[in-house]
Amino acid sequence: CRCRPDHINPAGIIVDLKSTLDASPAAFAKSCANFRYHVQDAFYSEGYYQAAGTWPRGFVFIAVEKTAPYAVACYTLDDVAKDKGRELYQQDLQTLQAAQAANEWPAYSDQIETLTLPAWALR
Repeated sequence: CRCRPDHINPAGIIVDLKSTLDASPAAFAKSCANFRYHVQDAFYSEGYYQAAGTWPRGFVFIAVEKTAPYAVACYTLDDVAKDKGRELYQQDLQTLQAAQAANEWPAYSDQIETLTLPAWALR
């Protein structure tokens, strides 16, 4: 397991700094889902356990907005999100193992594809 947490405080809490457009609870929850931060939480927590022999006491995201006045909020995920993150990272590891064993890597087309802009971009 390889991970690089931004900070682990002396109490055993993993701290991860995230820049975001909107640090409000609803918007950052959406970012967590879109960018799989719940998977990161579970994976880093497992890495901490493997290295330290105990589970971290917590995992905190510090969300910092990218524009002035650079609002900041701190969040932790609920157990449902953490459980889903654990399930997803374990699936990811199984996918990686299968790809390594078969030496076949899921990807997009090997050919040059022609793209069409979405309708909204052509208005």
